[in-house]
Amino acid sequence: MRTRYTNLLAFSRFGAGVANMTYAGSLPFLLGEWGMSGTEAGSIQASFNLCYALSLLLCSWASDRFGPERIFVAANCLSALALIGCSLIVRSHDSAIIMFGLLAAALGGSYTPSIMLIAKATPPSHRGSAIGLLLAGSSVGYFFAIAVCAGLIPTFGYVAVWKLL
Repeated sequence: MRTRYTNLLAFSRFGAGVANMTYAGSLPFLLGEWGMSGTEAGSIQASFNLCYALSLLLCSWASDRFGPERIFVAANCLSALALIGCSLIVRSHDSAIIMFGLLAAALGGSYTPSIMLIAKATPPSHRGSAIGLLLAGSSVGYFFAIAVCAGLIPTFGYVAVWKLL
């Protein structure tokens, strides 16, 4: 049973997936552009993963305490601001560690609340497929980000592509 609500939540996860994979999709081009070693490149992803994991823990607790609706809306607003900040500010390894860490912290706040919202709004007989749609939204977003970065960065550069995404 797909509803407009379920579709909108899946689309929000698509957007989160795009934001989640923008750095990874850009990485082959950033290595040379920023003159990074593999260790430096990995440290940006490690910062992202650590901030995301901490955010998942904190926002899951906050969703129980304050309600998933509040946390979901706040996290998505902060994610949008952080992604805009990444496109405008990140031009080096040092700025990427900070800004992609902030982006990950914001993105973590939309994952668990979105599952809670689907579970609350969907009858048990359709809950699995609704959560599957939600997770598929993320996966399609991952693919989209990597494909757009791989296809457009060589022609337009990462700055222009990040502003597009």
